[in-house]
Amino acid sequence: MPVEYDATETGTVPHDVPGMRIVKYAWENSPWTRVSFGTEWVLDPTGTHILSTGFHKHADLPMVQTLETEFEKALTRFARIRSHERGSAAEAAELAAVEAEIEADLPINRPCWVDLNVGTIETLRVVATDDPSTFKSRLSGTFTYPDPVVRRQAAEALGIFMEKGGRSEFSADHILYLQRTIVDLLKDEDPEVRRAAAIAMYEFEELPVPVLQDDELVANAASMWTEADEAVTSAKNATAATQYAPVGSR
Repeated sequence: MPVEYDATETGTVPHDVPGMRIVKYAWENSPWTRVSFGTEWVLDPTGTHILSTGFHKHADLPMVQTLETEFEKALTRFARIRSHERGSAAEAAELAAVEAEIEADLPINRPCWVDLNVGTIETLRVVATDDPSTFKSRLSGTFTYPDPVVRRQAAEALGIFMEKGGRSEFSADHILYLQRTIVDLLKDEDPEVRRAAAIAMYEFEELPVPVLQDDELVANAASMWTEADEAVTSAKNATAATQYAPVGSR
């Protein structure tokens, strides 16, 4: 029986269904899945084993066709498993074969719970291609999410992405938005969010994170942004002055 479960609306993934362990892990550890979590999966009737993967919209697959294919795979796999005596070595071998098939499907279908990179770094990489307005609308809800754990995870994800060279994948407008977002998080009411934002700021600037107490680290990160912002503003003003100055005064 197909059942729809809206994890975003209910705010949790069932903890007592063994086959959903990896889904629950992604839900609890990725800020992006907490804000918007959409995937499909098929479990055996005991809820112990996953029979097919879901798929991720970023995989650019034909949605209905892929969903039908995955359900058909699940039914076929379940029939194979049930053709063996319960608890037998043959059944265990069939289950292992099914798990290997699902493992091979993951890189193709890219369900959002494959690993935390899909929910963080790869999500950032995908939205980096968006125009600035779309980019902001797709990310803003994560940085302002009511749960401070999500805001902290989002700041950490940004820092890791930048540390791994992600800065080169963004336009100047994207970078400016992300930097200002980090500045806003430096003022967050939660101290863990502020610390994560401070670390992210250092990683944005490709500087080593100093060993400081949280308040001092946050204050230093804020000062660093102020100096950088003033330098950018000054450079823009100088360029504008040169462009629009009377010819004789140049």
